Amino acid sequence: VSEMSDAKTATIDELQLQVNELTKANGDLQQNLEAYLGTDGKLRSVESLLKAADAYLTNPEEITVVADYLEEIAPGENEDAADNSESFESLYNTLLALIGPRVSQAYYNDGYEAFRQENYEDAIPNLEKAFKYDAANGDALYNLANSYYRTGEEEKAGAAYRQVIELFPGTEKARRSEGFLEEMANEE
Repeated sequence: VSEMSDAKTATIDELQLQVNELTKANGDLQQNLEAYLGTDGKLRSVESLLKAADAYLTNPEEITVVADYLEEIAPGENEDAADNSESFESLYNTLLALIGPRVSQAYYNDGYEAFRQENYEDAIPNLEKAFKYDAANGDALYNLANSYYRTGEEEKAGAAYRQVIELFPGTEKARRSEGFLEEMANEE
């Protein structure tokens, strides 16, 4: 009887350890699930993408609304094709192509106005978004580099100036960027 009792106690202890491990694993999985799900149980990225598509189809002129929904998609979720379906990627890229240049121009206008008023802290996020939405917007990148430079973020300024030179060779922006890089090198 004593041996059977000891065996049952050992079994109970072993099962209790398994329960504790499974409870911890369940908690971890629940946290991961909550990171992916919205309050109503829908995937956040998919929900945001659907809202963006609906906003565009409802009123294609309200591009900032569409852009706001696209920006709700968590960073990195639209970059790894292995994590998203082909249709998700296709719709995301289609919407970006449809609104990108117009959104870029709107952000550029706001950013450039802030830049002209020497309000570089407000200029930077707008110019970053302007370039994000239209990689051909060299003025946005150049003025972003200048804004970084004027706020003392020389590492970011240098990277942006080098990007201007690489993406827009032979332009006035590239020539001026080279001058700023030389100036920054002489300051060190």
